[in-house]
Amino acid sequence: NLDVLHLDAGAVLFRKNCSATVQPSMIRLGSVRATLKGDRSLIRSYCTNMVNGVVEVGPPSSTTYRNIEWNTIDGVEVSGAGTSSLGKDVAPSIGVFFHSSEPFVGGSCYQNTIRNTVISDVDIGIQALKYVNANTFTNTNFLGISLYGLHVVNNTENQVHGLFVTGSRNLTSVIRGEGSGYNWFASIQSEPGGGQLFHFDGRSEQNCIIGHDN
Repeated sequence: NLDVLHLDAGAVLFRKNCSATVQPSMIRLGSVRATLKGDRSLIRSYCTNMVNGVVEVGPPSSTTYRNIEWNTIDGVEVSGAGTSSLGKDVAPSIGVFFHSSEPFVGGSCYQNTIRNTVISDVDIGIQALKYVNANTFTNTNFLGISLYGLHVVNNTENQVHGLFVTGSRNLTSVIRGEGSGYNWFASIQSEPGGGQLFHFDGRSEQNCIIGHDN
């Protein structure tokens, strides 16, 4: 659990021990007003089973009542092992994973910010699960993503500004929404390499996307 971590310019944090069946995140922001800040700093896992994210924003478990609010991730690159889950019976690896205890015991995961980040070599760049609401993602670049750049599930009122995806030829969709509504996506530019710019299921409603793919 992180309160404040400022990484020096060009600093590298990495994980090479991949013996655990399911890897815990390398860094977890699990409180109020925690900050992860870097300057061209790299956080990299060499493990393929990062189902809890290389970086995680959320409580230690779904049964822990906790408010996760006003946390910030700024100026870092988050990178995985580059091995896709496609065609394999494994859960996808995630760059930054947002989750909340609210659906289970109460608590919240609201009003957190990601900005000035690069997320690469994972299956899902950012995944936000149920009731992860009113968060802001700004100036986020994705590289080498195999499934979704941004995956929002059963949440609302999130803001995404300035997202770009490239080098992700097998990408399924840049934005994937399931049961999500009233989210705003602006200045979404992408080169999905045959994938879709966005794909929302029938339970989703009132999402606004202003963007382009080629």
